[in-house]
Amino acid sequence: MKNFTKSIILTLTALTISASSLSAIDQSTKIQLLEEALIETATTPAQMNAVSAYMKNVAQEKLELAKEYRDRANGPKAGKVAYKNAEKRDLLKKAARLENEAKSYQKY
Repeated sequence: MKNFTKSIILTLTALTISASSLSAIDQSTKIQLLEEALIETATTPAQMNAVSAYMKNVAQEKLELAKEYRDRANGPKAGKVAYKNAEKRDLLKKAARLENEAKSYQKY
């Protein structure tokens, strides 16, 4: 299992380095392509379990960050009202986007 984890890290590192030359693609698209490649290359049960665990961890991190954004958006108000309202809308948008991304990770 340790060797597989090392190979995942090395594969992701190599793919990240090779993908970094594609400057026309934004970072989230690069990550999505790397994760799709990782999913497609997992063939053994151990590899599939490792990929599944990775996807669940990413989903959990995204949900936790979304919760943090929602908590900040609904936190105590101080300062200028217009700024706080704009910040609240921005944080709620970020939270919703992260929750949608987490759903895509949870299906694996």
